[in-house]
Amino acid sequence: MASFGSKMLDRVAKVAAILHLADAEELDGEIGAETMARAICVARYLLVHGQIASSVMDADEGRRSARKLWAFVVKGAKWSPEHGCYALSRSELRARAKGTFTRVVELTAPLDSLAEHGYIALVEVANEAGPGRPRTPLVLVNPDAATGDPVR
Repeated sequence: MASFGSKMLDRVAKVAAILHLADAEELDGEIGAETMARAICVARYLLVHGQIASSVMDADEGRRSARKLWAFVVKGAKWSPEHGCYALSRSELRARAKGTFTRVVELTAPLDSLAEHGYIALVEVANEAGPGRPRTPLVLVNPDAATGDPVR
């Protein structure tokens, strides 16, 4: 969105020139205040349109990320008798998906989206006393969702 806004002055000038040419009976070199005001009005519309388009593209990227992560979940999950469904830890999922999701933080939004849509459940695991890293949450796969296409 920053690149869109940085080009706004150029766009206003171009729109003003087009409006000036469309209105002019003869071509003089000066663009009037009324024409500039109309160009700014068009630019405001373009800005709102750009913001909406950007949010739609971000939403689509979120869906793509969730679908990609879902493929890793389905391939990597193993039967967990303790939970009665397929499961894997978030760290196992991260290891499987590290070529696609290069940072751990990139897993958060797709995991939240999959959980929100009922494809998975994230379950915190109790940590045992003693040294070592804390255990990562488990990703439990909804058996009814295991064959579906997530986040439509």
